Amino acid sequence: MISVEEFLARTGTPVPPVEETSRPDTETTVMESSAAETSAAGTLAAESAAAGPAAEGIESDAGRTTPASVGTASYGSVSYGSASCGAASFGSASFGSAASFGSAGSESRDSSRFGKPTGEGAGRGRSRRSGRHGPRELGEDEARNVDMCQEAALTLLDAAARSTGAMEERLARKGYAPDTIATVIANLTRVGLLNDESYAEDAVRYCLTRCMGRRGTVAELVRKGVDRHLADRVTREAEEQGLFVDSAYRLGRQVAGRTEGLDRAVRLRRFWSAGGRKGHSPADLRAVVDDGVFDEPDA
Repeated sequence: MISVEEFLARTGTPVPPVEETSRPDTETTVMESSAAETSAAGTLAAESAAAGPAAEGIESDAGRTTPASVGTASYGSVSYGSASCGAASFGSASFGSAASFGSAGSESRDSSRFGKPTGEGAGRGRSRRSGRHGPRELGEDEARNVDMCQEAALTLLDAAARSTGAMEERLARKGYAPDTIATVIANLTRVGLLNDESYAEDAVRYCLTRCMGRRGTVAELVRKGVDRHLADRVTREAEEQGLFVDSAYRLGRQVAGRTEGLDRAVRLRRFWSAGGRKGHSPADLRAVVDDGVFDEPDA
């Protein structure tokens, strides 16, 4: 078997010359292409920076589109090109005042998250906090407003019964004028909402449930704003009925029950201490001891 060249030589056919095809200079082509792309990308970056944040997007050399909301040419239309990491990347468009984290964004974030009041309703939180330091001061017209003062008095009576003296003190602390307070007190007394004698009698009954003596009951009534003469009178009536003696006996039985098993001297000392704190007279306490409340039961 012969080759084509030998066959052509035997037959006398001329062999056509083989044209040498030159290989393309790949390296040169790549460099030219890169230069062209860089030039085109620089042009795109310049046009994008001129268009501002309203630009819809920039096509990068990798074919990606960067949204305008991220910032104009942020991390650039060209990777590390003339516009990359330069003024357009970290400049006024990307992290500047008009884009993300700018002055407008900072103001919005502070006012919504950290509660700096802006616009309608500003300062309401401060006004509520300031009320914790005490009642607000009344104006001159408010201090002399009988209706406002009477409403405040009714609110106090709704919470608890009060004597005339206690009511006057509370209204004065609220800032009402003395003549206005006197008018309101007279009105409430006339309709029966303030009655010092009835209040004092109720207070005496309350003190008796706490095993208090006459002296302690008088002090409690005066502390609650009852007139001293009225306090002496109602407690004297209770004493004449023997109510404070009964109270002393109840106190003695309570102390005897709590101190059972202790030395007699210790038990008596605790009873006398408790009786003194409750305001009992020494005569009533001695009567309880002499009556054998603290005697040991027979075996």
